[in-house]
Amino acid sequence: MIALFNVSKQRNQPASGHIIKKQPFMKKIHVWLACVCITGILYFIQGCCKEVCVKNDLQLQFIGFDRLDVDSLLLIKYEPGGGFANKIDSFYADPLASGASKDTLHGYLSNIDPEKDWEIILPALNSTYRISDIQTTKERCRCGGGSRRIVSGYRLQPGDMIYSNYVEIKK
Repeated sequence: MIALFNVSKQRNQPASGHIIKKQPFMKKIHVWLACVCITGILYFIQGCCKEVCVKNDLQLQFIGFDRLDVDSLLLIKYEPGGGFANKIDSFYADPLASGASKDTLHGYLSNIDPEKDWEIILPALNSTYRISDIQTTKERCRCGGGSRRIVSGYRLQPGDMIYSNYVEIKK
């Protein structure tokens, strides 16, 4: 009776007297799963921050245009200060992702290098708009601790400097 009492009082020991060891394999799986979950959460947060802190975007407002007038733009990148003579690259873009209000169509262009001059061509209207002397300011990102540069001023050729965080193009 005493032997049975001692055996039943000890944990992890069956009545036969053999000690049951905790599975080291199960501990490894728990640690591995915890690491995977933490890594996944960190990647999710980092991805979220990239979405919030978009770099090199140019906000546009087309005033007085029909949507079909600006559904496709030809963008030409130039070396700055060269009078739009030194062409670097060109590509087509669809800027109208943001919507409209009254007579204004809102949009943005991604991957715009603010260090360069830009020519925006509206093929539907055969119209050309030149943006130069782009000025930027440094802004802290909302998450991730990084920073970005946003447009704070530009010159819409021909014309004076416009101090704004978006480019306003009138028909």
